Parts: sequence; structure tokens; C-alpha cells
Amino acid sequence: WGYDDWMIAQFTKETGVTVPDFAKALSGKPVASDDTQRFNQRYKFLTAPGMREKWEAWRCAKVMEYHQRIRDRLRGKDRPDLFFGVVGDGNCDTSYLVPDNLEERWRGIGIDLKALAGMPGVAVIPVARYGNRGTGVGDQATYDGFFNPQNVAVGFGHLRGFAAYMLYHEWYPGEPGKCFPLPRLGVIFKKGTYAYCTQVDGAGRNTLEKYAAVLAEQDSTFLRDGGNSYIFGDPEIWRPWFAEYQALPAKPFTRLEAARDPVAVWHAKLDDGFYFYAVNRERLPVTITLTLADAGEVRSLTSGAAQRLEQNALRLELAPYELRSFRCAAGARIAAARTDVPAELVQFAWRRLAFAQNLLGQVSAGGLREGALTKPEMEELEKGLAEAQAAIQQGHYSRARTALAAAPLMHAYVKLGMMPEAQVTTRFPDRLSAVKDGFYKHGEPVLNAEEIARLCAADAKVERVASATVNPDWRGEEVLMLRDGAVTFELDVPADGPYSLVLGHTAEARGVGTVTLNGASLPLPVTTVKARTPEQTVFPPVTLKAGKARVTVRRDGAFGLYGVKWLPSWRPLPSAVWGTTGPFKSFWRHGLEPWYSGISKGFETVYPPETNRSLSAVYDVPAELVSRDQRRFGWSFDDDSSPDVRLGPLDMDHGKVRIKIGVNCKVRTGSSANDFSFAQTTIISPDDRTVRLAVSLDFWCDIWLNGEKVISEMSDEKKNMYACQFCGHEPLYATVKLKKGANPMFVKQQGGSLGSGFVFWVSDQPDLEFRARP
Repeated sequence: WGYDDWMIAQFTKETGVTVPDFAKALSGKPVASDDTQRFNQRYKFLTAPGMREKWEAWRCAKVMEYHQRIRDRLRGKDRPDLFFGVVGDGNCDTSYLVPDNLEERWRGIGIDLKALAGMPGVAVIPVARYGNRGTGVGDQATYDGFFNPQNVAVGFGHLRGFAAYMLYHEWYPGEPGKCFPLPRLGVIFKKGTYAYCTQVDGAGRNTLEKYAAVLAEQDSTFLRDGGNSYIFGDPEIWRPWFAEYQALPAKPFTRLEAARDPVAVWHAKLDDGFYFYAVNRERLPVTITLTLADAGEVRSLTSGAAQRLEQNALRLELAPYELRSFRCAAGARIAAARTDVPAELVQFAWRRLAFAQNLLGQVSAGGLREGALTKPEMEELEKGLAEAQAAIQQGHYSRARTALAAAPLMHAYVKLGMMPEAQVTTRFPDRLSAVKDGFYKHGEPVLNAEEIARLCAADAKVERVASATVNPDWRGEEVLMLRDGAVTFELDVPADGPYSLVLGHTAEARGVGTVTLNGASLPLPVTTVKARTPEQTVFPPVTLKAGKARVTVRRDGAFGLYGVKWLPSWRPLPSAVWGTTGPFKSFWRHGLEPWYSGISKGFETVYPPETNRSLSAVYDVPAELVSRDQRRFGWSFDDDSSPDVRLGPLDMDHGKVRIKIGVNCKVRTGSSANDFSFAQTTIISPDDRTVRLAVSLDFWCDIWLNGEKVISEMSDEKKNMYACQFCGHEPLYATVKLKKGANPMFVKQQGGSLGSGFVFWVSDQPDLEFRARP
């Protein structure tokens, strides 16, 4: 997409740059339709150093031209007040690298933010979403957009704007409690009702946070809320706030550098007066005193009432997220500002900083948790800490608080099982719980007390008790109590590689226990910080051979285990290690009844790549299997030698995908979604061994390794329904054997109704190689 014949011909015509192997199109003759590599070849040439800037500049200029034409069409002769805006966050498909730099990200899309800033009537409006379903890292990442200064600053164009958008809370029959249990809350559904979608907002004044946080960082003249939002809010709280907001002139304001955090002050010198507003971005009440010069009388923009000044100083006691707007004489200015930052906020920011610094110390070289975070995860932790430290030095305690709570740092907190105060508000913030956080991600299941008991020796002196007997507020679980101070259980190690152990524990008194794994002591103690509460300990990864892992926990006094996580480390296979071909027509379309009709027929049909898997093959496809006009297909490759493309951990929790993971068939093969695409890679192993394989995809596939079909752990019911072994966005697992040398892997994949692609992982064994061309 974007490298088609017309586009390249236009670029060459307007810039004089000749793209290699494109002379035929310039002479009016079409490029040979069976040249399947021409799009990749153009991409490599145009994005190479020395050419990329010219290519991006041309694309951005063409997009800007187009947006201006839309603006002019909207305005006509009579509506110069109308504007055309593009709302978004600048993210691209997660199969590809997402630059950290927002300006670079938007430029890659085709929008030059610098050029746009001076363009009347055309705007980019950044977006963030609220009303999360849970309290995980992904939920935090969603909300971070309101507090990220770089994201908010994208809206500093000729029009200043920001767009909020809600997150759906859905209820479906047959899936009780998917997001919330409406029937249990007394909602009665009429017969035939299929689903219910709504949104969740903050309580009381907290509902204003999404507006106040933005208005503190940007002099917004345009605010939007969207989705299934309760757009009227709480009238008693919203009407005063929006009255102050709408009373402000829709003109650019200037930030007062002396008052930015937690109260932000912005001002504008206009012909009819000096305007300014003060907005509290904090969840606590804050007082600010502004000293004015040459102001004369200061009046409220909403009530018109004159404000009391003491020695030219205006004292404002602002409730959480409160906004106040004023006007005075045109020659006025703000000479000084003093913010009385609540001691509670200052102390909280310092405590949170100390917590994060201690965490970094523990995972640095030589620390007890050495190796528990990958290098990219360490970099994110260090970056967040540096940002918070800089904010505190400036006295910006709210910014420090939000930086230390943001998803990149929360990712480290969760991974290490050390949650700081108030990151998640709950009775038991350190309770071990299962994680199931979004598409294409590995879940973290928890073995409960009953399952742990089955893994113990038959003569183990343990007793299962209700968690409420340990703590009346802790209900709904069981605890495996150890009466003799030690317990041993065995865990499966299905393949070689690193594994992480996480213990959920409790004890009647504070104290310390020890853990051994296959007789070797683990480097961290099991520490009970608060008696009779659920806590957790996360141990650094340990590399093991396939077989069993024998875990022994020792502790004086009554001690209990309520959960165990046993997490393998995974190595994702990037797009560059795959060859692809397609798309080929399937027999299924969304909306067919029964809805899975045609899926099994497609997997039972033999397509040309299945009979000839040579990467040099060109297929003449029968008409009945053609998905589009193209009849001839070859294999294509995603060769990218960029140093930023590297094998490493999958981390999509906060929008920082550091490698090109998986295969996006809508990009690689041009699949319209519900087509068949095929992919191949070769695994090079130094010896015979067993590995674990994990696949998440949109939406069905079969896999062959060394010519034998891979049998997944999906339910037999689904296998029979679809006639395939893998389906769905959540990873499905299989244990496979590699032989010494080359192990070809072949994938037959059908996309779903909205997308097409897959992500593969193997158990993390660094001596394995993956090649698109064997």
C-alpha cells in the first residue's frame, strides 16, 4: 500500500527522482503484473538513507494539499470558521516498528506536524481513551495519553484541540462477567437482546480529570468526547467547569512558565483585555497566588464579579480539577506566581520515586533481581525515572506522579511483583492474580491451592483452608497451609529454556522464607511484609532442561501458598524471517450461518503452495481460488537490515513494540481479511531437541514442521468445528521436536472478518536460528 504504480509514477514526475525498474511505467507502459517484488523494491529504495527525507516530504506535501482541498470544500464561501481535523495517536500497525518520537511517527503516516502548525483550518487532534475494564498495564497505557506531554503537544496546531474517547464495557449472553455482570446488577434484558455496550466514567469530580489534565498542558480551543459517552456528565460538576471553559476566547494563549504544575496558568493579551485561566490538574485541592501588574479590576469571565485583590495579588483556592477564567485591563501582566503545593502530593511523589529507584537498584548488575527485566524494559524504567526526577527538580509534582505511574514503569512493577502504593487501589495490592491482557499476548495463569496440592508428595503435611479464615476481607480463594515449615512440589518443564517462578504466599506473622529449585537456592527470600494478607514474590528467570522442576519452600511458623505462576520465556519470530504468498480465495464470509460455514472447507482444500513449497515457485491459480484480479503468485520477503529490528521480548503493553513481530498478511500479501495466505520459515537447530511453540492469530491456521502437522492444545471441539489446529487472538501452544540442522515450518492461514495475520513464539533458546531463505 502506498507503493503502487500510480503513486511512484506521480512521485517521479513531480520530483525527477527515477525509482529503479520503473522506466516502463514512465513511458506509459504498465509494469509487468507478475513482478511480485516491485513493491518491496520500491519501499527499500525510497526509505533508504538519503532518499527517505525526499520521499516523506513529498508524501506529506501531497497529503497536506489534499487536506486543504477538503477544508476549502467544507468552508465554501460562507463558513471560514469550519476546520478539517484528523483525530488519532499516530500509531501504526503493531507488526511494524513504532517510533518513540511522535513527530517522526506522524511524518511516516504522511502528516508533517511542523508544517501543519501554521496551516489555518487544518488540524491534527491527539486522542486518548478512558473508562478502562481492568487495572492492568494495558489499561494504564490507554489512560496515559491524557498525561503524556508529547501526545498532548501534537494538538498545538493552528487550532488547539484534544479528543477523548471512551472504552467499551460490553455484556454478551453466554459469556457471564466478560466485562461486568449486568444481570447480577439487576439489569433485565428483553428476550432476543444480544449485547449491551456502555462506558464507565470517574466518580464525582474525577470525571473532570480527562479535561483538566489536557487544558493544563494545552490551551485547547476544541475538546471532543466520543463513543457511548454520557456526554452530559454530572450537571452540578460539569456545568460550572464548561461555563468557565466556553467563556474563554477561542484564541491562542501563552503558558505561564512560573505556574505549570500542579496548577497551570495560561494567558492571552487581546485587543479588548488581558485574559487568563488557572486549572488544577491534581486530584487534591491546591492554592495558587498570582501577582498582577497594571491589572486594574479583575473580573470572572462567567459571573462578571470583580475579584478581591490583596496588594495586587489574586488568591485562588482550586478544588480538584477546577477551572477558573478571568479578564482584566489590556495592559496587564502576571508578575509572579506562587503555588502552595500540598505536602501530601510532595511526599507521595518522593516516596514513589524512592520505590522506583530501589526497584532499579535491585535489577541492576549484581542485584538480587538481576536479569528479571530485559534490556529494553530496563531502558524504559530508567527513562521514566529520569523524567520523574527532572519533574521533581522543577517542582512539577503532578508530572512526577503521573510519570511514575505510567505504563512503562507499571510494566516493571507488575513483572517484578512489587506494586507501589496507590498504583492500583484495592484491599490487597500485592495479591498474585492471573493476567489476561489483550490480543496477541501470553496470559499468566495461576495454579491455585488445589492444583498445588496435587503437585505435592502424597505424604506432604499441608491443609487447604478458605482464605477468609486467614483474613476476613480475603474471600473466594483457598490457601495451602504448611504446618511443618516446608513443602515440596514439582512443576513441568516441557522444553529447554528460561522459566520464571512467582509465588503467592501469606503467613501469620512477619518473617522470611527460602526457596530452592532442583536443590539450588533462589536469590530472593520469600518475605512476609504484612501478616495475614496475600503477597507475592517474583524470582528472576532460571534456565532449565526439559523435565521437572522441584520447588521447596521453607519458612518457620504457619505459612501458606495460595497461588503459583510458572512462566516460560518466549522468543517471538519477526516478520523478516518469513516468506509469504497469497492471498487465495476462501469459502467463508462473515455473516454466513452457521457462522463457521466454509472455514473447514478451506482447510480441506489443497491450494497450489501446499503441493509445491519451493520459495522460487510461481503459481498459476485456478479461477475458483483467486481472491482478486491477480492470477500469478510468487513468494515475497520482508528483508529489513535496520539495526532497530532485532529479536527480543514482545512488549505491546505500552505501545513500544521494539521489533517487527509476526506477519501482517494485510500488508505482506494484500489479504482483504478473510482470505488464505501462506508463510514459511526455517528453524536451524544445533541438535535434536524439544521446543514449545505458541501461536496467536487472526484467525485460523494449520502448521507443518518437517512435513508433519503440528498438533495444538486447542480443544477437540474447536478442532472438529474448524478442521484446523489453531485459532484466535490468544496464544495456543504445542510441544514440537526439532532435528539437528534445518527444520522447515509451513503455515496455512485464513484471516477473520477484520484482519489477517499471526504472531509466532518459540521457547527462548538463543542458539536457534530462523531464516526466511534456508
